[in-house]
Parts: sequence; C-alpha cells; structure tokens
Amino acid sequence: MSHFSLLGQAVTIVSAAGFFEDAANPKTWVKPLFQAIPEDQIVVVVTNIQFRSEYIDELANAVQMRVEELHEEDIRTLMIFTASLLGLLSKQGNDKGAFEYLNDTLAVPARGSLRLRAAHAIAAAKVGSFKEAREDLAMIRSVDKGDARADSIETHILLAEGRRREAYELNQKSTPQEPGDWLLRATILEALASDPATLLADSNVMKNEALKIRARYGPDLEYVLEN
Repeated sequence: MSHFSLLGQAVTIVSAAGFFEDAANPKTWVKPLFQAIPEDQIVVVVTNIQFRSEYIDELANAVQMRVEELHEEDIRTLMIFTASLLGLLSKQGNDKGAFEYLNDTLAVPARGSLRLRAAHAIAAAKVGSFKEAREDLAMIRSVDKGDARADSIETHILLAEGRRREAYELNQKSTPQEPGDWLLRATILEALASDPATLLADSNVMKNEALKIRARYGPDLEYVLEN
C-alpha cells in the first residue's frame, strides 16, 4: 500500500466476508493490518458485515459507516456487475478466481441467491471441487422445483467429472433455452467428438453441430446467471 500512499491515492478493498470468521468475528490478522496503515494513507474497506463498535474504537485510526439496505435497482446493478465479472474470469480461463469470488460472495447468508449458487456449483465443478458442486446442486433441487436449471448444472458437473456420455444424455432430455445452454451442448458435443470411443462418422456430425451452435451464440461457455 505504500506505493499508493506515495502517489496520494486511496485504496479500496471489497470483500463480502473475507475479514471475518464464521461467527462474524474479525480474523486475527485484520487488526494488525489496519493498525499498520500509515496515517497519510486512506483505505476504504467494503464488507457485508459490520465490525463491532468497540473493535473500531480499539483501532484508533478507523471509522465505520453503515450503508442502508439495497433497493431492487441496486441489486439488479450488482447482478449485472457479477455476471460481467464472471464472464471476464471465464474468458481468462480463471475458474479458480471465479470459484473464490463466489465463495466470498456466498459466505454471507443474505447473498445466497439461487443464481449465484448455480454459478458457484459450475465453478466448483470446473476446479475439481465436485463435493461442493453436488451440495450446491442438491440445495438448488430442494428449492427450485423446475428441473431445467438443476439439469443444466448437473450436466456441467458430469462434464467436469469426465462423464461425457451421461452429460450428453442428460442434455438431450430438453431443448436449450438460453445461449449458455446451447454453448454447453456445443461443449459436450466437442468432448464426445474427441472421445476415441466415438465413431468417426458420428464425431464429424457432432463437430459440425457444435460449430453451428458456436457460430450463432459465440465461442465462449461462461458462468450464466440468467437461468
């Protein structure tokens, strides 16, 4: 932070619950970090949990301000930002970054929307955390009685687990509705086309179908929040 201090620039740190333990107590390294901030440096910390007032008093170099509850318009804006960020991370191939971001976001119970939970399940599967992915899937199935979203998530998980045939069979049960669903189908077709067990003629058909889908909907399979 000394670099920004020399430039006279403020530093903003955004973390949903990264400064806190599960019981909402600050982690042990937080106080030393805050106390080490130079007097001429401004650091703005944005969290979803408030520090206790006596904790702030002990720091002696900090003030705390509560932001009122978000309105529907604010929530929509944040969802658009989240979708954009996840899309950027996906394009960069940074599945770990997406997984960590969603872990942080979902650490606060109030932020546990099904859309974010669905994105978290997909990210977990992509980084190999299949147990977490299937826990997310079970939660979504228990709340969302519609099969489409859950089947789409399970298809992502099966594909990440290397169970291409099962992913294909599940995906074929329904007609894709969103661009992300179509791109998922293209990814499955490409995976099956490269499978040595797939006949050459079938492989060519699958590759051509995948090419047509990507020509229409784009090249990238991203973390989709609209389902």
